[in-house]
Amino acid sequence: MATGASATVIDFTAAGVGLFGNLGGGVTWTMTGDPDAPNNDQAFDGITPFAGQTFNLAFDTDGFGISDDEIAAEPPQNIMLSFWKGDEAYEVNILGFAFLDLFQLDGEDGESGILTVDAGASAGDPATVLMFNLANGVPKGGYAEVTGLNLFASKITFTVGRVNDNRGVADGALAALQIAPVPLPAGGLLLLTALGGVAALRRRRKAA
Repeated sequence: MATGASATVIDFTAAGVGLFGNLGGGVTWTMTGDPDAPNNDQAFDGITPFAGQTFNLAFDTDGFGISDDEIAAEPPQNIMLSFWKGDEAYEVNILGFAFLDLFQLDGEDGESGILTVDAGASAGDPATVLMFNLANGVPKGGYAEVTGLNLFASKITFTVGRVNDNRGVADGALAALQIAPVPLPAGGLLLLTALGGVAALRRRRKAA
């Protein structure tokens, strides 16, 4: 998981990532799948590095799928991420996401990865973001991403659209999720303020 000043990226292509993790500030995430458990056992089979991806992913694996390395449209499969603070559901700010193994046959619609914000989000009605891959073919692993979102939810679901590349089953692999920084708890802010005050006091003493 990469953390920066502006966002945190959960890299589902990294070899060590599992079905749960820590976002900081006491916030955690868990991953579940339907009808089977998610896995990311498939090694990445594209060619890296390549332009057009902004999440700086490891590409050790092809990302997460159900049963195999991909989420299939038929029969329907999904991966769900839930966010928690202690035992309570916690809303995070979703900024973007990425898929691998989304392909397009020339002149046809491409496969699509779908993020759905589940009902109950503070924004009101459920929101769905559809992502088509119309550019990156086999050498780039069928990579596609969406950035610039501003969705708030404690639970999100990933699926794949029914539109296929006319070669086999419509499917794709979850590669990444980008989340805004989790605010520090009040105690953490007080600690930082106190540390700043101590540093300022030391500077004044040295100046004297």
